[in-house]
Amino acid sequence: MRLEVLLAVRFKESINSLIRASPTLFRSYVSFKAQILPSLVAADLDDELVQHAVAIVQFPKSMRVGKEHLAAWDNRQLPNPFQGHYPEVFEEINKLHSLILRLMQDYITKATSRFPPREYLCVPNIHAFSADGHSVFRGQKITTMVRTDVLTDNERKRFLKAFLLFELNCKVVKSGLGLRIQPRHGIAYEVPKVLVPLRGDDALRCIHTYVCSLHGAIFAQCGDAWLPEPPNESLVEPGLLFPDSLYLDPNTYMLDLGIPQAHGGELAAEFAKFGLELVFELLGYDISDPQQKESLLVRLEDFWNSYPRLRPRYSHLIVEVSADLADEAPIYYQHNLQLTSPLALQKKIFEQRAWVFFDDARLYPGQCIALHFPSARFLENEPDKMVWFEGWEHNSARIRAFCRSQKWHDNYKKEMDFDT
Repeated sequence: MRLEVLLAVRFKESINSLIRASPTLFRSYVSFKAQILPSLVAADLDDELVQHAVAIVQFPKSMRVGKEHLAAWDNRQLPNPFQGHYPEVFEEINKLHSLILRLMQDYITKATSRFPPREYLCVPNIHAFSADGHSVFRGQKITTMVRTDVLTDNERKRFLKAFLLFELNCKVVKSGLGLRIQPRHGIAYEVPKVLVPLRGDDALRCIHTYVCSLHGAIFAQCGDAWLPEPPNESLVEPGLLFPDSLYLDPNTYMLDLGIPQAHGGELAAEFAKFGLELVFELLGYDISDPQQKESLLVRLEDFWNSYPRLRPRYSHLIVEVSADLADEAPIYYQHNLQLTSPLALQKKIFEQRAWVFFDDARLYPGQCIALHFPSARFLENEPDKMVWFEGWEHNSARIRAFCRSQKWHDNYKKEMDFDT
């Protein structure tokens, strides 16, 4: 009877809540874990998503074998651990599934927050139980994460598919298979592609922007970044200035840490193209521990100095937009009509708000949805506004940098207390 109860649960978060609340169910879970875990993962991954997951966890290092691997993936001929005995493959897929769920929690929490710039400076605590996950800033708990069981089935699949395709795409980018190598005899190699609707292509761009933001948050917490409070009229202290007040630019926080510009200023994308594996490793460091923080900085420096800068940049190699496919919802059309700004900033803001994934606006803060998705006119007028900074000032890069700095805010408070 207890096994039937556990097998009826669809989500890992839900089952974690149950077994933590009931010692009896916990013992049953331990006894029947080999049956329960495959049921939970299979509930999320259909045959298509299983093929994407297997392609990721079994991706070979050899370029020649890589071509054969992608051909098997394209023809859906990779082993399916739910249709045969592949325990090692399932174990890797289960780990990948759990990692993606934790990142989904984090992304949804940040995207639907009332003040995303604050949340985006935090990172997910990957060591906490999925049922009570929370974000952290230099070791301090900040926000309890939104659980993924709030999603509809369609929303859940969009997130899972986008994360899986992003990770597989990163594997292909790193492998160099996308360079269209010209053999001595024959035609250039063409990477197999998944046909997706326009929304599917936008979804991958969202995941890329989100992963870039994780690297930005890691660098911010290693540096002098200030964690702002949500805007409040009673606050005397200056807050973040535009565009930091709307969007976390990961490259800006890397520059604040003293890392030089590279690749046209898109330094975060250089880290993001290494996919979830790298970001998961970096999230494992406790930045609040001085020794671990120092180890992290050494790891980042070694990583940056060890790999060739001219390796392929991130691009969508394994997806192709098909006009014949449609996976739309009214909110997607609504947001798409708003994307009229010639500036890349508007699209980046929308991507940090996970604009393509939801069926409707129910998870977004209801009272400020317009500010959550700013119009092109708003963004074009905002840089020209004067800001209060020890007297009215132009919104300069120097002043914006001060307002991002914890040290500057500490000194500001001391001066205010002294004047009082």
